[in-house]
Amino acid sequence: MTLKLSSCPKFIAQIGLVFLSISFSGCATTSAPIGDMGSVWGYVTLKAREGVTLNQASGSGYEDRRLKDVEFVDYSKPGFVVIYLEHVSPPENDAVSVIFRETRFGSRFDSKYGVVGIGGKIIIENADKVGHTFSCPQIGFLKYLDSGSKAEINPKRSGELRFHVIDSIDKEALIFVSPGQYAISSDVGRWELKNITPGQHRLNAWHPRFPPVSSFIEIKKNSKLRNDIVIGVDSLRMENSNALIK
Repeated sequence: MTLKLSSCPKFIAQIGLVFLSISFSGCATTSAPIGDMGSVWGYVTLKAREGVTLNQASGSGYEDRRLKDVEFVDYSKPGFVVIYLEHVSPPENDAVSVIFRETRFGSRFDSKYGVVGIGGKIIIENADKVGHTFSCPQIGFLKYLDSGSKAEINPKRSGELRFHVIDSIDKEALIFVSPGQYAISSDVGRWELKNITPGQHRLNAWHPRFPPVSSFIEIKKNSKLRNDIVIGVDSLRMENSNALIK
């Protein structure tokens, strides 16, 4: 007896379901379930340089006359800090907008600093009344944008990207391209990274005006690790409280 498969659509469908079941079971992921993930959080603080006396009443904030033209750093406020992990994928469809517009203080970028994950989008927008030429020397970007027009960049490497407006002096926006999952510190310096696969990770902190710092941390299942960060010129370190909060 010869079995004609063409006359047995139901039989073929059953074989197909078995094949699909085998295929999907062979592609099962080995990543930890969300319930087994850990997290890390902490506070960022800035440490003043040794030997420098701060004077709030002076124009620059420093008593040393050699530093009279240095812009004052408020060490009580960490400002814009990016905390990130290496080898952990950044958010999907990540994007940051770099907008240049007219204000009562003159034309300028909306924000001096920004961050985007590698592979994301940097959207340059000219919201000024006139056209301008924008540049980013690190990636060879140079483009004239009419009023109301935009340009999109997809960074392929991590690190700092400085965007300039050619016909406007001292107009710059600094974008940090993170190689992995990241968080931005709050006004009081608090930050948190969630849903991290258990194991050892390298934790990094980037500040636009201070050298970066990094340390290795150990993430455990269903745990919350506190890891405070100290950034300064003389003391570059991270403090690990070694506290696991269940």
